[in-house]
Amino acid sequence: MKTNLIVSLVIAFPLLSGCAPLLIGGAAVVGMAATQDRSLEGSLEDATIAAKVKAGLAQVDFGAVPAVDVSVYGGSVYLVGSVAREDLRNSIIDAVYAVDGVHSVTDLMDVDSSYLRRHYAYDAGLATKVRSRIIGSFKANPNDLSVVVHKSNVYLIGVVSKNSAREQIIYLAQTTKGVSAVYDYFKVEKNKPVMNPDS
Repeated sequence: MKTNLIVSLVIAFPLLSGCAPLLIGGAAVVGMAATQDRSLEGSLEDATIAAKVKAGLAQVDFGAVPAVDVSVYGGSVYLVGSVAREDLRNSIIDAVYAVDGVHSVTDLMDVDSSYLRRHYAYDAGLATKVRSRIIGSFKANPNDLSVVVHKSNVYLIGVVSKNSAREQIIYLAQTTKGVSAVYDYFKVEKNKPVMNPDS
């Protein structure tokens, strides 16, 4: 297993995640990666996009930086979190589309100026619980998967090798105490040597 690499805004330059979505955002995001077959070049491209997206988000509204999580996989950007006003939401989406290399944007943001104060800490703890359950059911960390929790809703973003692995991970998330709903944004890439459930 090659080096695990995760993106974080807290560090001066983001670390790189092998084949997992690259993440920048709050503690409610838990990234898991085990680099196997994705090229370092692909990781670098997504890391660059993620850094540019977060920088653009900060220019639109610096207050949105800790409240919106950015995941990038293969040039596809996923935005999960809360913004203070609808006009900021639209401006953020426009700023993301302006970043070179972005192929698509999935907007999972809502308008709620009180998110950081009311929900953030709970979501962070819940993300850790979900991640621990998933890791406990696999021989190794699941590849190509990020767990994002927002207002007790779990967002699973990444790639799996088969539907059975996808279903198992969704079940583990759904049956974690405190989870309200689970939304999966998996891409299924067959014959990919990822997701080894511990049967």
